[in-house]
Amino acid sequence: MKSQAERAAEQAAFWNGPGGKMWLAAYEKRIADDIRPFGAAALERAALRPGEKVIDVGCGTGETTASIATAVAPGGAVLGLDISEALVESARARGLAGAR
Repeated sequence: MKSQAERAAEQAAFWNGPGGKMWLAAYEKRIADDIRPFGAAALERAALRPGEKVIDVGCGTGETTASIATAVAPGGAVLGLDISEALVESARARGLAGAR
């Protein structure tokens, strides 16, 4: 049986290798449209207000992170986190400086 650390290392290797590349290749074509309704529903339920501070765990390429930033402005902040450096770089390319 694999330890939690071993499973975490496998996931990091996957998302920083073939998983991240696959996600980016498919993102524009299918994934964004498929997951957008879930992000919208989550944001509606969260009822974010200006000035709030939010962490977006698993931010991917930052589409939901950007929506959160709009919802908490002015005075708020959002930090997007993802295990995949390729996805985080894509988020940064979209102008999301707070992606890590």
